[in-house]
Amino acid sequence: MAVIGKIRKNVWILIVLLGLGLAGFIIMDIQSNFFGGGGGRTDFTLAEVDGKRIDYREFQMAEDVLSRSSQDIYQTRDYIYSFLVEKAILDEIADEEGLAVGRDELRELQFGTRLSPVVIRNLGNPQTGQVDRQLLEEYRRRIEEGTLTGTFRNFWAFQEKQIIKERLEEKLNQLVAKGMYMPRWRVLRRFHQNNDKADALYVKVPYDRIPDAEVQVTDDDIQQYIEENPGLYYKKDPTRDVELFINVAVPTAKDTAELYQHMLDLKNDFIQAEEDSLFVTTHYGEYPLRYFYIDYLDPPLRDSIRHMKVGDVVGPYQHNNAFVLAKLVDVKKVPDSVRLRAISMSVRTQQDYQRVVATLDSLKQLIDEGKERFDSLANRYSQNPEGLGKGGDLGFKAYNELHPNIANIVFFKAKPGETYILPTDQALHLVQVTDRKYTLDDNTGYRVAYIRENIIPSEHTQDSIYDLMVDLMTQYRDYSSLKSALANRDDIRTELVKGVKKNDHSLGSLGSESSSREIVRWAFDPSTEVGDVSPEVYIFTSPLNFREKFVVAALTGSYPEGQASVDEVRESVVPILINRKKAQRIAEQLGAADLQVAADKFELPIDTANQVTFLFEFFGKEGKEPRVVGNLFGLAKGAQRGSQGVGGYYVIKKVEEYIAPDPDNLATWRRINTSQYPTRVSKYLLPSLVDKADVEDNRFKFY
Repeated sequence: MAVIGKIRKNVWILIVLLGLGLAGFIIMDIQSNFFGGGGGRTDFTLAEVDGKRIDYREFQMAEDVLSRSSQDIYQTRDYIYSFLVEKAILDEIADEEGLAVGRDELRELQFGTRLSPVVIRNLGNPQTGQVDRQLLEEYRRRIEEGTLTGTFRNFWAFQEKQIIKERLEEKLNQLVAKGMYMPRWRVLRRFHQNNDKADALYVKVPYDRIPDAEVQVTDDDIQQYIEENPGLYYKKDPTRDVELFINVAVPTAKDTAELYQHMLDLKNDFIQAEEDSLFVTTHYGEYPLRYFYIDYLDPPLRDSIRHMKVGDVVGPYQHNNAFVLAKLVDVKKVPDSVRLRAISMSVRTQQDYQRVVATLDSLKQLIDEGKERFDSLANRYSQNPEGLGKGGDLGFKAYNELHPNIANIVFFKAKPGETYILPTDQALHLVQVTDRKYTLDDNTGYRVAYIRENIIPSEHTQDSIYDLMVDLMTQYRDYSSLKSALANRDDIRTELVKGVKKNDHSLGSLGSESSSREIVRWAFDPSTEVGDVSPEVYIFTSPLNFREKFVVAALTGSYPEGQASVDEVRESVVPILINRKKAQRIAEQLGAADLQVAADKFELPIDTANQVTFLFEFFGKEGKEPRVVGNLFGLAKGAQRGSQGVGGYYVIKKVEEYIAPDPDNLATWRRINTSQYPTRVSKYLLPSLVDKADVEDNRFKFY
């Protein structure tokens, strides 16, 4: 850690350098503005699709809309980019073919009886899938009045694009599917592939009968296999291989001991605290309103809770990789289910809220004063279909069947017969408890406040690991020397990630994070060469919000687009070629393909595979063996041959064949087969159009 030490000792040098650098940026910005450069990007072309430009600013606007409801920014970006590319292709085809979505049709898809799947997906209730028509009508009114707010106006504008794109795609799919036809010869071929059957005798010689040492796969063999299967190994994008050197921060014994002592010091303050809720909140703890049965408490707490008095604190005990202090706040008998009735009213806007509060206040007063019955008012006013026509009665409910805002009152505070106005996400409820059940062996409920501290590495430990990785990265600037230096270290593991593409944001076990994306961008930087070590240590943050993984990367392979090289496919192709060579060796040992010879030579049984069909590719008990099945149907009855398979080398003999007569109802068979066309078209048409399009992808320049 000598480098870090020197920097810390001469921090003034770093400050001066930073100041000079900042001044340089300011001067550049002044010059850029003075000479009309604008100080920013001038080319906003995110992509070109068959010559049609996609503007990055349009992408940014969509990202701003969608990122508000998404936790994965990279997944959101992938969706937006794909959407814009597909939209560009569909718009061009729509112009050529006369496809369009008119204003009346768009209005129907947004607000009518035949809502677009986009509207249902964006605005539907996640549990029921239903769209709130009252809310949708409110949106329509605001759109017509021009009173939508900026954020929601942008959302609705993008949603319109989604609706139009989805509808154009649907129309194009229907156009193509209805234009597809299956001729008679193909219907018959499909019928016989599905209905003709064959019985076979076979001997399967497993590949492990030939030792691996007896076969060798050369680079020439791999190259020949690539040339035999060019479509399998053609890449549209350049790729990189990156080796990761990962140091994971874990708490040291000292870290754990210091944290335990901190919790011990905190325990007395917790005991003395007069305002438990304030104390717990200050220390980021948990102060639940709910009472729990003993079986739902932390296991270390269950043994002591029965002997505790209100105000007692236990701990620190260890649970789920955390030290915990637990304070008993209250004890009472709690029901396992509650019967209640409710008058529920929907709330969507601030005006709704004020109106509903006034209404429920009036109803509550009428009930509390005995002027009206709860059930009669519920039948007249409640909007909850569950209690409709039953006086608002919801029956007996367990705690988890109710919204917490309601459950915490009716289970732990409410008195039978009294009424309470309670809020949930999009409604207000006038609630009354009518009955409770206590059917458990022990209905004692415990209300417990917790303070938890996760057992994580200290800042000192994290800094030490970072310093170590910086020193290694600084000292060993090429892959070979870094690899050699770390060969005998147990604290730093390595991971090779192959086939990385320039727009990837997920990297092996590191997952999808901004640091993963930065490694990818470094690997594809034009100045980065094979053998280079990254110029920085990349930090990955734990869900517990500490610096967990410290990563140095090295570029170990760089491959252009086009036909894959031998090195790129070696790992996946060598096992295939080993089996191929073993199959050739077995065939050479057998000479002519003969069942009895194979059985005798390898001391294997002759098995049967009956009722084999071409289409399903299953070969008796051996499972899926497409090549073996294909070869079987190529044999005449009584003939035999050898065949390479997935699980071994086969000698097969066709002993019987069953040729189904041509169907009388050819139209029915045609309909059965062509019924799959709409589904297959909707699944494959647009992706194939994107694949065939001339797309210049510039995302790498922007993020």
